Amino acid sequence: MTTTQEVTHRFASPRVMALSASDAERYSAFAERLFRETYADGYDPADVEAYVSHAFSPEQQMAELNEPGGRVLVIEDSLNGLLGFAHLRQTPPPEALTGRSALEISRFYVDRPWHGRGIARVLMSACVAEARSRVADALWLLVYQNNGRAVAFYEKNGFHRAGTQPFKLGSRVDQDWVMVRLVGGS
Repeated sequence: MTTTQEVTHRFASPRVMALSASDAERYSAFAERLFRETYADGYDPADVEAYVSHAFSPEQQMAELNEPGGRVLVIEDSLNGLLGFAHLRQTPPPEALTGRSALEISRFYVDRPWHGRGIARVLMSACVAEARSRVADALWLLVYQNNGRAVAFYEKNGFHRAGTQPFKLGSRVDQDWVMVRLVGGS
């Protein structure tokens, strides 16, 4: 696996693929690292540690990869390996999407060296295609309100704010934005 320090800062023909349970170990380490990097500032390190020890263990990732209606899409290339990932889940939609067939993007991360390089846009396009292939008419996600870069990216990709929902990380509870995007035929 490539670490942030080993990245070549070039990429070669990135491709999006769905993971299987046999990828759990490799994916677990990558997902944990990106989560830690995202939440290291501003959160109690003990809270982050407690969260990732469960949420990103290989066993938990294997369970999530086997979850009915779940799918993890990764974007990778031959020079750098994994560049980012999106975890899609079939979960009950928020109130803003009552009556719709919606798919949740429960995690969406791109490794920092690839921010602003078009990788996230390609990965989001794959999420939209996945939703359409399942005849879902909407995507939804939660995003930390103070993550301006992520909020701007989602808005640029057709999502709009539709309320808030609590997200608990250790002893801290934030009110994350619920963001939604209609995907049917557009």
